[in-house]
Amino acid sequence: MLEPALRVRVVLRTDGELPAPPYVFDCELKQGEVSVGEPQGMHWFTDVNREIAFLVSEPGPVRVLWHLERRLEGPGFGGAIGGDVLQEHEVEIEVQDVPREQVFTVDLDGAALTELAHDPPWKR
Repeated sequence: MLEPALRVRVVLRTDGELPAPPYVFDCELKQGEVSVGEPQGMHWFTDVNREIAFLVSEPGPVRVLWHLERRLEGPGFGGAIGGDVLQEHEVEIEVQDVPREQVFTVDLDGAALTELAHDPPWKR
């Protein structure tokens, strides 16, 4: 991370339905194949909270990739399995090297999100 890291907030704008538990929906910030964003606070989008704050290590063009995770409960593993989804709906933002928080509102096709919510890849 840069000292100090760049503060970025991604605001999801969609009329689509978010996946219900045990699934959670979030995003990752990447430059090329490298993840450049570290989530701060809430790590996924909900019906109530459509924002994720990040500390970003590098200014410049950053791809917003969508992820669906299935939260697992049980004695052997309590973590999550992630999945890069809705690849055709990735968004690019331009992170500036400035000291203030940068807010990016990203639009996501509601029909595609709703289809994902009702038919996650692991159910196919």
